[in-house]
Amino acid sequence: MKLSEKIIILRRRRGWSQEELAAQMGVSRQAVSKWESGQSMPDLDKILMLSKLFDVTTDTLLKNDRKLAPVIFDFEEESGQEGNAWNGIDPANADQAFENKSGESSAMKMPEIPRGKTVDLMMAKKYLETKEYTAPRMAMAVAFCIFSAIPLLFLLGFSQTGLFGMNEAKAVGIGLCFLLAIVAAGIYKMVRVEAVEKPYAWLEKEEFRLDGQAYAFTERVRDEWAGKQSKEMSIGIVLCILSPVPLLVTVFTTQNPFFVLTGVCILLIVVAIGVNFIIKASLLKNATNVLLQEEEYTPASKKTNKVLEPFAGIYWIVVTAIYFLWSFHRESWEVSWIVWAIAGMLFAAISIGLNAYYKAKGK
Repeated sequence: MKLSEKIIILRRRRGWSQEELAAQMGVSRQAVSKWESGQSMPDLDKILMLSKLFDVTTDTLLKNDRKLAPVIFDFEEESGQEGNAWNGIDPANADQAFENKSGESSAMKMPEIPRGKTVDLMMAKKYLETKEYTAPRMAMAVAFCIFSAIPLLFLLGFSQTGLFGMNEAKAVGIGLCFLLAIVAAGIYKMVRVEAVEKPYAWLEKEEFRLDGQAYAFTERVRDEWAGKQSKEMSIGIVLCILSPVPLLVTVFTTQNPFFVLTGVCILLIVVAIGVNFIIKASLLKNATNVLLQEEEYTPASKKTNKVLEPFAGIYWIVVTAIYFLWSFHRESWEVSWIVWAIAGMLFAAISIGLNAYYKAKGK
């Protein structure tokens, strides 16, 4: 079976016209018409898009020995012979050929395939622009929360020197004020980011269809961002690994509490900077994964999350109740922690099992 015939069959299975497929692929209707008539071949990028759009392998599309069951329509030709709807049909005019006598498209007699929401090029651009704006702000908000303990620790160390009349009580009071102020600033940033991203929150939870132009644009953006993301992720990981060095140096060279706590402060500063890089890179990578519905945002994963969301809250409340009942009743605090390990593994197993089920069901 030729590629041109397969494109027609797969398009008809979706109930799409040539114009609709063209819109999905980001090409003209004439281009689709030429593909279906065999006058031209889609290039490699378009074949990959067709494979993803129709949810088939490239081998299925390209190998002539791979056949697809033709779509049979319930109408009689002028001769009164009933048969395969593709017989004698010019693929270039397939849409017009399948109009029945009442003027209704015979494709309407096919089982309806739910299409869900469609994300077009404009929405994809706005979403990625929004994530590009919010990613560094969310990363900074998390860094603020890590930074928040630094003034308290530094002042506690400084209080050991006795300079400027600083004592431990004053250090704790001033340090806690700084801690709360910095945490409040971080939470404020997080809330603002969530408000900006709210119109697009459904993309992470619901299934949708990405049209051709949006798909090509997202792939291009992912390629453009990949180098920078890899660099930022590497820097962040290296900083987190090296962060204990200042503390280790102070611990092994001096027993002065001020210098030791200063080493802890430097550790937190380096960790905060590293985490900032990691979160920013991860959020931008996730943004393209959300649109392309890859990794943790596949349709199977979304279905799994929908099932687990209402169950998870009840599950962990029950686990907590079991933990406290066992711990208080038996006075087994040194053993009861195992409840969390077992509960965590069980929850992970349920999640993996559901995900595998929905993946298999979707094939």
